[in-house]
Amino acid sequence: MNTPEAQSNNKSPLNNVSLGPRDCLSLWTCMKKLESAEYALPSSLDPNNALPAADAVRKPTVVQWEAALKAELDKWMTDPGSPFDALRDQLRSERYLTQAPLGPPRPALGDKSG
Repeated sequence: MNTPEAQSNNKSPLNNVSLGPRDCLSLWTCMKKLESAEYALPSSLDPNNALPAADAVRKPTVVQWEAALKAELDKWMTDPGSPFDALRDQLRSERYLTQAPLGPPRPALGDKSG
């Protein structure tokens, strides 16, 4: 049902974004570096608090952490005085845009040298 209440709760552009565990960790790390007294992150967002100290973290736990991170990010995005611009710049930096390859590069199609 598309009620006015549902519409107001779905206005954030973050509702259409899905973050994986590494994305959440990168986001939290960057936000933590940029936090201030006015824009302090809740301790509940710290991965040491949000994720159980188990061998394997379960997907529902990560989804809850993701939702809490996105809620805090949404606050930063809507507040002109927040460190959101610096966060965006940091996440756009080469460190976060380039990922180390998981293995040797694949040969091009038709390449018979490999």
